[in-house]
Amino acid sequence: MHLLQHPTGGFAAALRSVDSVCTGWGPKTPNVPIRLYYASHDEQAVNANTVHCQAWFAAQGLRVPAVNLGTPDYQGSRHLGSNVAGTARIARWFLRLSSVPGQQGAQRV
Repeated sequence: MHLLQHPTGGFAAALRSVDSVCTGWGPKTPNVPIRLYYASHDEQAVNANTVHCQAWFAAQGLRVPAVNLGTPDYQGSRHLGSNVAGTARIARWFLRLSSVPGQQGAQRV
């Protein structure tokens, strides 16, 4: 527990990198559509990451929806199931975006 509360070295660097996954690009690209996807009870990625990113985008003035994929499983893994289900949903979303002339990016609140 001490290592998680007080990480050092390479572990601390890895945690910083993961922590910046949504903060490193949001405000630089305000005119692109952004959505976050998550699966309930993912065994590899905690849903709090999605909540954290959504809150960070909101603090930047961007309304970014979070899409709950439900509980998809693939080969016994919820995480793999979220990849399969998420990729399919994203592909359909991109197709829909490409068919709407003048589609706006992330919405400012």
